[in-house]
Amino acid sequence: MRYEVTIRTYCCKPLALELCAVVFSLACLAGAAVVPPMDLKRLSEQSDWIVVATVTDVHKVGRTTVSVPSGIHDASLSIATLRISKRLKGTMDNYVNFRFISPKERLGYAMVSPGQFGIFFLRKDGGDYALTDPYNAFAPAIEGAPESEGSPLDRITAEVAYILVSPGA
Repeated sequence: MRYEVTIRTYCCKPLALELCAVVFSLACLAGAAVVPPMDLKRLSEQSDWIVVATVTDVHKVGRTTVSVPSGIHDASLSIATLRISKRLKGTMDNYVNFRFISPKERLGYAMVSPGQFGIFFLRKDGGDYALTDPYNAFAPAIEGAPESEGSPLDRITAEVAYILVSPGA
C-alpha cells in the first residue's frame, strides 16, 4: 500500500508540472501580467489616507512612461475624482483628486473607472495625491457597511468582511 501511494505521487508530479506550464503559457499568450498580491497590512502602513469611496470622474492629463523589469513603456497620466463615503485613515475633504498611470500595454496596473466603489489607498506625492500601489489601487467593498473602530487594518478588514455577511451577499 505504501508503495502504491509513492507511485501515484510520483506519477502525478509530471502531470502537475505540465499543467502549470500550460496555464502559464496561456496566461502569457492572453497578455496577462504577473502582479504582486494585495497585502492589506503593507497597504495600510504605506498609505497616508485610506478611504471608502466612489470614482466619480476620470480624465487624461498627459503622457508619461513607466519603468518595469521588462523595460520602459508608454503610459497615460490621468486624474480621478473620488467621492468619499468613509475615512479609514487620515482626514480629507468629501471629494479628492488623485493621479495615476495607465500603461498602454498590459503590465498589471489596476484600472480606475468612473462608478468604481471600494477602499482606495492613497499617499502624498509632492503636492498631489497618488495611488499607494499601482497594482492594487483599491480593495473591494460594498455600500452599507457599519462604522468600525480600531487600527486602519482592523477597519479595512471590517469593510472587506462585510461583503460576506451583507444582506445582499
